[in-house]
Amino acid sequence: MKKSPKSAKFFASHWSAFLQQFKNLHLRGDRFAMLTVAGLINAFGVSVFLYPVNLYDSGISGTAMLLAQITPDWCSLSLILLLLNVPLFLFGLKRQGVQFTIYAVYSVFIYSLGAWLIQGPLPLDVSISSPLAGTDLLLCALFGGLISGVGSGLAIRGGGAMDGMEVMAVIFARKLGMTVGTFVMSYNVVLYILAGLLRSSWILPLYSIIAYAVGLKVVDFVIEGIDTDENGQPVYRLSRAEAQRMCKAEYLDQLQPGDILPCIVTHIEPFGAFCDVGCGISALLPIDCMSVSRISSPADRVSVGQQILCAIKSRDVQGRFVLTIRELLGTWAENAAAFTVGETVVGIVRSVEEYGTFVEIAPNLAGLAESCTGLAPGQAVSVYIKNILPEKMKIKLVIVNHALSQPHRFELRYFITEGHLDHWLYSTPESHKRIETDFSVMACNPA
Repeated sequence: MKKSPKSAKFFASHWSAFLQQFKNLHLRGDRFAMLTVAGLINAFGVSVFLYPVNLYDSGISGTAMLLAQITPDWCSLSLILLLLNVPLFLFGLKRQGVQFTIYAVYSVFIYSLGAWLIQGPLPLDVSISSPLAGTDLLLCALFGGLISGVGSGLAIRGGGAMDGMEVMAVIFARKLGMTVGTFVMSYNVVLYILAGLLRSSWILPLYSIIAYAVGLKVVDFVIEGIDTDENGQPVYRLSRAEAQRMCKAEYLDQLQPGDILPCIVTHIEPFGAFCDVGCGISALLPIDCMSVSRISSPADRVSVGQQILCAIKSRDVQGRFVLTIRELLGTWAENAAAFTVGETVVGIVRSVEEYGTFVEIAPNLAGLAESCTGLAPGQAVSVYIKNILPEKMKIKLVIVNHALSQPHRFELRYFITEGHLDHWLYSTPESHKRIETDFSVMACNPA
């Protein structure tokens, strides 16, 4: 079947964006080393403590463990982990970026390889009991959760992930009206209920919840030190403050204006969105840094719980960041390349003026249509692309339908996903108007 010009252009634009992301990759050996350690640790915790006594991890890992128990022997845990996780990471490629996907797939591969080695070639009997904790369910839950939590935390710190459920949470949580955390928790509740029904016992799912809770705490906190109690037993001290101190000293303080980093939107104000840049440390993403085209509210661009990529716009003498995202969403020419004259597309009204109506057709691209009564900012409309003028950086539009019930917010499309920016120019070479960001100046002159 012959492809239509429109579908061919759509494929070409998206393939070009993927290649551009791949070209901009700067994969680091130390990250792969950390992810290797993380995967092996996670495999040890799950395969030595949880799997032998039929306890369940959380997320896709827990699902794989359940399936491994009820499927034929050739369906090993390591095989099921790969079959479930890798497609999920690839499914989230567009949202998470090429670099994250590569790191995440590598993490799962090492995790699966470690699980296969422990359950196969290595001289460890994990068929009916834990080699270290026997059949003591409480010990297995505590140590399995602790060790696998360390592995998952290291994977996240290394820029990857150990479980494809995180990808699904980011993609579907907002669509279902949930936070990412609520989505993951809901999935695990369903998983443990299903395990109880299939095994006709609630003892193992209940102990699995203990393992899940311990692992979750270990991911959120770091081990500050080890003391001994009056009986000489080790006591682990956990400190969120220490985690934040280490995150700031070892990660955030090393960053400069122009560096790109992942963030999570925590709450929204009229003037911008606050984002978690690591261990609960907050930074501001102002509304005027969310796009070149005008938006009336930060909620037009991001939502609470959403994982986004940002660049550091500036930092003050205390090390606090101001973030920006518009530089990652493409130049005028990059965005305009996805559209052709004569095409009809869905846009969002951004402002209504006496001389016309500004309609956004991509997160960093807006055009001007003639005045039309009954329109309001945020309203979805169907527009006909009348003309594209690179020399003036203008797109002339004609509103053909203003009664659409489409989503009121575009999905973010990143043209840059990793690395560092010294300078960014939005304007076309033909245009006399310059819209640009000079990160090098901001690095030399902190606010």
